[in-house]
Amino acid sequence: MNGEEALLTIDDFAAALHSTVKPRTVRTMIHLGQINATKIGQRYYMTRDELRRFISQCQENANQPGCSNARTTAPGSFSTKGGKSGQAMVMDFMRQQKKP
Repeated sequence: MNGEEALLTIDDFAAALHSTVKPRTVRTMIHLGQINATKIGQRYYMTRDELRRFISQCQENANQPGCSNARTTAPGSFSTKGGKSGQAMVMDFMRQQKKP
């Protein structure tokens, strides 16, 4: 990591993923090893490179059953298969990654 790279907080990371992803979900993903984070004091921090890695991993798996790549229709809105929220989709993705 270079000196110019800003660290993201859990809140920043969640907001960058989708407006419906809660910081609690990001914390869970850190504890499950899905997101690489560094703990400084009592807080976790991630790099922008980790955000890009995680997003690209999600995009690679977007064609798996249960995932949707539907386009949003307005800022802050979402249109997903079966009406799932962004957080529900992330949790489904996590469960799929844990299966052998």
